[in-house]
Amino acid sequence: MKYSLVRLLKLSGEAASVYSIKIDALVLFDVFLEEYRDAHLSEMLGLMRKIKSMTEEIGIIEPHYKPDEGCKAGDNVVDLFDAEEKLMRLYGIRKSKNLIIVGSGGPKTTRTWQEDPKLAREVELMCLISEMLEINLEHGSLKISVDGLTFIGNLGLN
Repeated sequence: MKYSLVRLLKLSGEAASVYSIKIDALVLFDVFLEEYRDAHLSEMLGLMRKIKSMTEEIGIIEPHYKPDEGCKAGDNVVDLFDAEEKLMRLYGIRKSKNLIIVGSGGPKTTRTWQEDPKLAREVELMCLISEMLEINLEHGSLKISVDGLTFIGNLGLN
């Protein structure tokens, strides 16, 4: 499988940029939208509004996401949601106030993501992507622009 980053221009704004993961020909965020838009339309719209508000106005800041939702400390995996009481969760990697990578997620009906096989798969994938991302940043094949809004260089993560 080939992993790469793709910028989501429709969600990106002046305060922050949103990227997603492309696996071969599939963009994870597009798969997420397709999978849940009918059954959870109002929550999906609320989540999209919240992301757009952050990217246009304030950046990716707490309490608009839940930090430390990954596999280990420091992997930057976060849980995005419209409101805490809502079911829909979107997992991503927050690189900074200005940069986030979104993957996929689903409705959270268990106490923890580890208890749900689908959510566990999505979070574990974000943990793997986070590791690949850090390796590419450390080796210099991928960099973050001076303004902090853009990944530059090789967007492939293999």
